[in-house]
Amino acid sequence: MWTFLETWRRSPRNRTARSRKPSNPQISLCLRFIKSACSNSARIHDDAFTMMLSPAQCRGARGLLDWSRRQLALAANIDIANILELEADEGHVPAAVGDALRGAFESGGIIFIPEDSEGAGVRLRKPRENSAELTRRIDTIEDNLAKTEGPSAQTPEGGMRTLERAHKRNAVTKLKNRRTKLKEKAK
Repeated sequence: MWTFLETWRRSPRNRTARSRKPSNPQISLCLRFIKSACSNSARIHDDAFTMMLSPAQCRGARGLLDWSRRQLALAANIDIANILELEADEGHVPAAVGDALRGAFESGGIIFIPEDSEGAGVRLRKPRENSAELTRRIDTIEDNLAKTEGPSAQTPEGGMRTLERAHKRNAVTKLKNRRTKLKEKAK
């Protein structure tokens, strides 16, 4: 598609004598948009939509996972030169490379956010909680509560300690509720 538009743009009847730009600003804007979209984004295929993996998304996903380019190349089973090419926004990256990168990032816990009015992005998936982890967190907070002093004199510091203890008790209650829900789902 891009070669067709370049051919159309370069034909003599679609340009002015002084420049190679189309005379219609809307067509010029459309060409710039298509060129930027086709330039160097690895296509990401999904059941619901086709998404482009931009260089910024690749760098962002690597940063969230704290992976080097070498670690990503090993996880995706691709050549590191492909990652360098994608992140530098140079040349064409094959769709197979984009698929391999997406698979590696998703197995590492990355979620790709499709483009909307705010733009495309990446984020980390929430870790799945289990009952043993919640129990460990509850025990840690309860031990911390047992070590701290109870209510004290009516001073600002005493009031802050009381407030901190209330927040910790609230956190324990929330964790116990989540643990109960996890156990009910497991049944």
